Amino acid sequence: MGEQPMQIVCFDVCGQHFGMEVGWVSDVHKLDALTPVPRAPEIVAGVLNLRGRIVLALNLARYLGGAPKEKSAQLMINVQFLNESYGFLVDSVSDVVSLAPDQVQACPHNVDPKLASFARGTVRHEGRMMSILNVDGMLQSMLSHDLMHCA
Repeated sequence: MGEQPMQIVCFDVCGQHFGMEVGWVSDVHKLDALTPVPRAPEIVAGVLNLRGRIVLALNLARYLGGAPKEKSAQLMINVQFLNESYGFLVDSVSDVVSLAPDQVQACPHNVDPKLASFARGTVRHEGRMMSILNVDGMLQSMLSHDLMHCA
Protein backbone atom coordinates (compact mmCIF):
# COMPACT_ATOMS: atom_id res chain seq x y z
CA MET A 1 0.00 0.00 0.00
CA GLY A 2 1.38 3.44 -0.99
CA GLU A 3 1.93 6.56 1.06
CA GLN A 4 -0.92 8.93 1.83
CA PRO A 5 -1.60 11.66 -0.74
CA MET A 6 -0.32 15.15 0.06
CA GLN A 7 -2.73 18.08 0.07
CA ILE A 8 -0.98 21.00 -1.64
CA VAL A 9 -2.03 24.68 -1.70
CA CYS A 10 -1.15 26.05 -5.16
CA PHE A 11 -0.09 29.67 -5.61
CA ASP A 12 1.78 31.97 -7.96
CA VAL A 13 4.62 34.39 -7.28
CA CYS A 14 6.12 36.45 -10.14
CA GLY A 15 4.68 34.17 -12.79
CA GLN A 16 6.06 31.01 -11.17
CA HIS A 17 3.81 28.24 -9.86
CA PHE A 18 4.45 26.96 -6.31
CA GLY A 19 2.83 24.69 -3.77
CA MET A 20 3.10 23.98 -0.06
CA GLU A 21 1.54 21.31 2.08
CA VAL A 22 -1.80 22.47 3.43
CA GLY A 23 -0.73 21.52 6.98
CA TRP A 24 1.53 24.58 7.03
CA VAL A 25 -1.25 27.01 6.15
CA SER A 26 -3.12 28.63 9.02
CA ASP A 27 -5.08 30.93 6.69
CA VAL A 28 -5.05 32.90 3.46
CA HIS A 29 -6.32 36.46 3.33
CA LYS A 30 -6.25 39.68 1.36
CA LEU A 31 -3.26 41.76 2.22
CA ASP A 32 -3.98 44.68 4.54
CA ALA A 33 -1.76 47.68 5.00
CA LEU A 34 1.64 46.64 6.29
CA THR A 35 3.70 48.58 8.81
CA PRO A 36 7.27 48.95 7.54
CA VAL A 37 10.10 47.56 9.68
CA PRO A 38 13.03 50.01 9.75
CA ARG A 39 16.39 48.54 8.69
CA ALA A 40 14.83 45.16 7.92
CA PRO A 41 16.23 42.94 5.16
CA GLU A 42 14.66 43.35 1.70
CA ILE A 43 12.60 40.19 2.07
CA VAL A 44 10.64 41.72 4.99
CA ALA A 45 7.62 43.50 3.52
CA GLY A 46 6.45 44.67 6.96
CA VAL A 47 4.34 43.53 9.88
CA LEU A 48 0.63 43.50 10.59
CA ASN A 49 -1.66 42.72 13.47
CA LEU A 50 -3.85 39.77 12.53
CA ARG A 51 -6.46 38.97 15.16
CA GLY A 52 -4.10 40.01 17.96
CA ARG A 53 -1.02 38.28 16.54
CA ILE A 54 1.90 40.17 15.04
CA VAL A 55 2.69 38.61 11.65
CA LEU A 56 5.99 39.19 9.87
CA ALA A 57 5.16 39.52 6.16
CA LEU A 58 7.82 38.04 3.89
CA ASN A 59 8.20 38.94 0.23
CA LEU A 60 8.63 35.61 -1.54
CA ALA A 61 9.27 37.34 -4.88
CA ARG A 62 12.39 39.01 -3.49
CA TYR A 63 13.51 35.89 -1.63
CA LEU A 64 13.13 33.62 -4.63
CA GLY A 65 14.86 36.12 -6.89
CA GLY A 66 11.94 36.70 -9.23
CA ALA A 67 11.24 39.98 -10.91
CA PRO A 68 8.38 41.66 -8.99
CA LYS A 69 5.30 42.42 -11.06
CA GLU A 70 4.12 45.99 -11.49
CA LYS A 71 1.15 45.19 -9.29
CA SER A 72 2.23 44.18 -5.81
CA ALA A 73 1.09 40.98 -4.12
CA GLN A 74 -2.51 41.07 -2.97
CA LEU A 75 -2.71 37.90 -0.86
CA MET A 76 -0.85 36.50 2.11
CA ILE A 77 -0.51 32.85 3.11
CA ASN A 78 0.00 32.65 6.87
CA VAL A 79 2.06 29.90 8.45
CA GLN A 80 3.14 29.06 11.99
CA PHE A 81 6.77 28.21 12.62
CA LEU A 82 8.49 27.86 16.00
CA ASN A 83 5.48 29.47 17.72
CA GLU A 84 5.69 32.57 15.51
CA SER A 85 3.42 33.79 12.71
CA TYR A 86 4.78 34.50 9.25
CA GLY A 87 3.00 35.56 6.10
CA PHE A 88 4.16 34.86 2.56
CA LEU A 89 3.11 37.50 0.04
CA VAL A 90 1.77 35.84 -3.11
CA ASP A 91 0.13 37.05 -6.30
CA SER A 92 -2.67 34.49 -6.33
CA VAL A 93 -3.85 31.27 -4.72
CA SER A 94 -5.51 28.92 -7.18
CA ASP A 95 -6.60 25.74 -5.43
CA VAL A 96 -5.75 22.77 -3.26
CA VAL A 97 -4.72 19.58 -5.04
CA SER A 98 -4.09 16.06 -3.86
CA LEU A 99 -0.78 14.56 -5.01
CA ALA A 100 0.61 11.11 -4.53
CA PRO A 101 4.17 11.36 -3.17
CA ASP A 102 5.48 9.47 -6.21
CA GLN A 103 4.17 12.25 -8.50
CA VAL A 104 6.73 14.66 -7.05
CA GLN A 105 10.02 14.47 -8.92
CA ALA A 106 13.45 15.87 -8.12
CA CYS A 107 14.09 19.43 -9.27
CA PRO A 108 15.56 19.63 -12.76
CA HIS A 109 19.24 20.55 -12.95
CA ASN A 110 18.44 23.86 -14.64
CA VAL A 111 16.37 25.16 -11.70
CA ASP A 112 17.84 28.11 -9.82
CA PRO A 113 20.10 26.68 -7.07
CA LYS A 114 18.46 28.81 -4.37
CA LEU A 115 15.02 27.48 -5.25
CA ALA A 116 16.31 23.93 -5.54
CA SER A 117 17.80 24.17 -2.05
CA PHE A 118 14.38 24.45 -0.44
CA ALA A 119 12.08 22.78 -2.94
CA ARG A 120 10.91 19.29 -2.06
CA GLY A 121 10.61 18.67 -5.77
CA THR A 122 8.49 19.53 -8.78
CA VAL A 123 5.30 18.26 -10.32
CA ARG A 124 3.45 19.07 -13.52
CA HIS A 125 0.22 20.88 -12.63
CA GLU A 126 -2.20 22.50 -15.08
CA GLY A 127 0.40 22.30 -17.85
CA ARG A 128 3.07 24.10 -15.81
CA MET A 129 5.92 23.08 -13.57
CA MET A 130 5.02 23.58 -9.88
CA SER A 131 7.78 23.64 -7.28
CA ILE A 132 6.70 22.16 -3.94
CA LEU A 133 8.33 24.26 -1.23
CA ASN A 134 9.96 22.77 1.83
CA VAL A 135 8.52 25.43 4.16
CA ASP A 136 10.48 24.20 7.17
CA GLY A 137 13.82 24.39 5.34
CA MET A 138 13.00 27.74 3.74
CA LEU A 139 12.02 29.37 7.03
CA GLN A 140 15.07 27.88 8.77
CA SER A 141 17.24 29.46 6.08
CA MET A 142 15.43 32.78 6.33
CA LEU A 143 15.75 32.86 10.12
CA SER A 144 19.40 31.86 10.23
CA HIS A 145 20.62 34.06 7.37
CA ASP A 146 18.18 36.70 6.20
CA LEU A 147 16.09 37.60 9.25
CA MET A 148 18.63 37.50 12.04
CA HIS A 149 18.90 41.31 11.81
CA CYS A 150 15.21 41.68 12.71
CA ALA A 151 15.54 40.08 16.13
